[in-house]
Amino acid sequence: GVLNVRRGGTFQKLNTQPINFDSVLVEPGGVLTHSANGSSRIAVLNLDVAGDFDLQAGASIAVNRMGYAGGGLNSIGKGPGGGGAYNTGIQAGAGGGHGCNGGAAAGNSSGGGVGYDSTTNPTALGSGGGSGDGSAGGGAGGGAVLLNVGGTFTLDGTISADGGSGGGGGPTRASGGGAGGTVNLTAAALTGSGVLRAS
Repeated sequence: GVLNVRRGGTFQKLNTQPINFDSVLVEPGGVLTHSANGSSRIAVLNLDVAGDFDLQAGASIAVNRMGYAGGGLNSIGKGPGGGGAYNTGIQAGAGGGHGCNGGAAAGNSSGGGVGYDSTTNPTALGSGGGSGDGSAGGGAGGGAVLLNVGGTFTLDGTISADGGSGGGGGPTRASGGGAGGTVNLTAAALTGSGVLRAS
């Protein structure tokens, strides 16, 4: 079939099973995304497109903060690279890991989450950051965008799989941020002047 996401429309994927399309068009203001994950991998945006994929200017594929959840109060982040959390004598939470280790907490008091996943063919979600002492929970990791396009991918919009920021509390009590997720794009041809990021 054909997927056309009109202006202001949203297509949200709710599971991990790939979907096949003949072509995809996302108009300005249109959004492709997937539902949020918690402590387990339940949803990614994985599409196999036989023909062309046109992400127009002003359109987006956005799975920011849709990866593994951040740690709740005084808890480590979710996922295989969850950031370390507050415990006795350690106040700040650490960043989640994914392609590399997450950032350690202030004063190296709480270790950053371990790195995992392939650096050349990634497929995983970003892990959540750990919680600090008395602050908000850690940031969620970024989601996963896995696109296989048999024709031309025109990227004039934005693809983003960013992790979320940790909660406040100052540099010695703040929670850790979530790790960036995955953007894995394969196409017969790539054109356009859009933005692609997973930070």
